[in-house]
Amino acid sequence: MDRSPSFPFRVNEKGSSEPKGTLSAGLVRSAITAADAYHATRSGLRIEAGVLRIGNRFRKLPAYREVAIFAAGNAAGSQALAATHALGSLLTQGFIAAPEAIPREVPFRSVRVARGLPGSREGQEAARAALELAEGLGERDLLVLLLSSGALASVALPPVGWSGTEFAGALDRLHRRGASSREVLLVASALGTGGSDGGIAGAARGAEVESIVLDRGDGGGLVGGSPGRRLTEGERDEARQILDRSSGGDPTDRSTSKPLRVPDDPPPPLRASVGRPVVVASPPDALRGAADLAGDKRYRPRLAGVGLPGSPAEVARSFTKRLDELLEKEPGLRTAPDSKGAVILATTTFELPEGFDERPSLRVFLDTARPLLRHRGTTLVAFATSGSEPGAEPAGLAVVAAGRDGSSSGYGRLPASPGITDVACVLAAEVPPVLGSRRR
Repeated sequence: MDRSPSFPFRVNEKGSSEPKGTLSAGLVRSAITAADAYHATRSGLRIEAGVLRIGNRFRKLPAYREVAIFAAGNAAGSQALAATHALGSLLTQGFIAAPEAIPREVPFRSVRVARGLPGSREGQEAARAALELAEGLGERDLLVLLLSSGALASVALPPVGWSGTEFAGALDRLHRRGASSREVLLVASALGTGGSDGGIAGAARGAEVESIVLDRGDGGGLVGGSPGRRLTEGERDEARQILDRSSGGDPTDRSTSKPLRVPDDPPPPLRASVGRPVVVASPPDALRGAADLAGDKRYRPRLAGVGLPGSPAEVARSFTKRLDELLEKEPGLRTAPDSKGAVILATTTFELPEGFDERPSLRVFLDTARPLLRHRGTTLVAFATSGSEPGAEPAGLAVVAAGRDGSSSGYGRLPASPGITDVACVLAAEVPPVLGSRRR
């Protein structure tokens, strides 16, 4: 059995629980496994019959003098391990920035960068190390960027004249004023220096650069602050509009009295040797895994939405509304004699910026959604595919709709280790069949 980071589940962990007779733990396992960063990255990096596949490019070996990796984000350890196994002795250099310890099999230097916005001391150390790695490469060399949600904190340096704390504070205020997760990421990419906005690819001089990306729904090209591609002029204009809207037309950050504006002159275009980012895992992969498990167990899976927008409470209202619409439109989901019921699925970021811990939002979602459930016995599941450390708040929670007497159970805990993947949060409602509809 594969014991790579694709199999670190602690389903039988002491203290874990789930509502009896439900699919909860199975949905978590199947969704995360289907979007597993290790196997997804291996699909984009492999050697067959003397030919190296890197993203969308194919090179006959020997093709490079040096091959280096920079891995950053919540799944950096899994991606770095995949590259180590896929490239073997071809891989000569590397640096990894992750929120947890990386696998011992990865033979390169690493730094632990906590989840959150860019600007921390460790994050700035990682960004400078990535630039140094890239600057040491030249023609006939290859740099592979392995990026997942949370990489921004290890890529973007503060704007000129700003401290890391000031930069993080400005982005946090932007988020609290209503900017979406994608909007915060776009502004951070445009304002940041260092590796963002194609900075790492640009520092690699004549080397080829390829990006292997896990997308949580904000756009594969923006993951990590777009270190492997330049922002388009349209994206720069959008970032300016976001800043203008959030500041009421005043470009000065009032907490620092410093200008907060996207530079007028974009950096020079990147060379033709820089490839377009290749997304190898995204929210639909997790949904496919959960739907396959539901179908195998004789449930009828249906999609409520991919990337439901809004805060946790807003997502709860839109998800339960969509649940009711699907069940009303297709009553056979609960009455077919060969079905155990319906499983309604969706993904969301809760509009939290890249790298933020989603687990507190899970409780808000469940607390808001449970009173809105109209079908008795429905089990509601919410889990973050980014996982959680042992002993911490679990990656997933499950609750059952209140009974006829108004009573309700507590949370079921659904643990999953960090470092496997991060393709946003998955929501699921397991709705039992109408009483008497099953064949005896």
